Amino acid sequence: MTATAAYVITQALRLFGIIDQTEQPTSTDFANNVPILNDLVRAEQADGACQYTIQRVYATLPKGVFGVPYTFSIGVAQLGYLVQQDAVAVREIWMNDVNLTVNRTTRQSPTTDVVRTLNLGIITKWHQERQADNSILVTAWQAPRAPAKALIEFGGRIPILSNPAGTDVIAIPSEGIHELALLLGRRVMGSYGRVIAPTDPIMVDAAAAKMKWDNYARGQQWLRFIRA
Repeated sequence: MTATAAYVITQALRLFGIIDQTEQPTSTDFANNVPILNDLVRAEQADGACQYTIQRVYATLPKGVFGVPYTFSIGVAQLGYLVQQDAVAVREIWMNDVNLTVNRTTRQSPTTDVVRTLNLGIITKWHQERQADNSILVTAWQAPRAPAKALIEFGGRIPILSNPAGTDVIAIPSEGIHELALLLGRRVMGSYGRVIAPTDPIMVDAAAAKMKWDNYARGQQWLRFIRA
């Protein structure tokens, strides 16, 4: 499903009884809630949103240098980054360097495992760390002895939502849009003076949606290593 920020905001306000089904949010509602929604999908719940934005791209990794830890970056903050993708985190890397018909599996590892020796060889392990510019620094072991093709699977970051009219598109499936409306409504209802009992069905649904996104984020191996 392709929905706009305005649609999510409208659904959130209706679900939480801030407006009824015959009303539309005002331009002020949209302008005030777009930044909150943007923060929700791109920062606070970026890892949870990743479940709906998985992508795979091929990249040619350059030859390593003997005696130097092997690193490359994934991101769009600088043109020099090897993989120009706005990624939240990497989930898997397969190497296509031994047999052209086989994508060889590698595994994510703690930092200690990817910097302990500095010989050239083939990549079998890697570690990732988020950077201040939202890029991902990947350290791999062993540094490739020749340029190598890699298939990288990652969760993409939802594009910035900045239009105050709410016209920016959020391209995630229908269930994700509904969960996002619940998460937004849960966040903003207090600013509208709306108080809903925790046992109310809509609050139960919102809590379940938040738990699902939180559990997905916590369950990703990438988070255990990315913060190691």
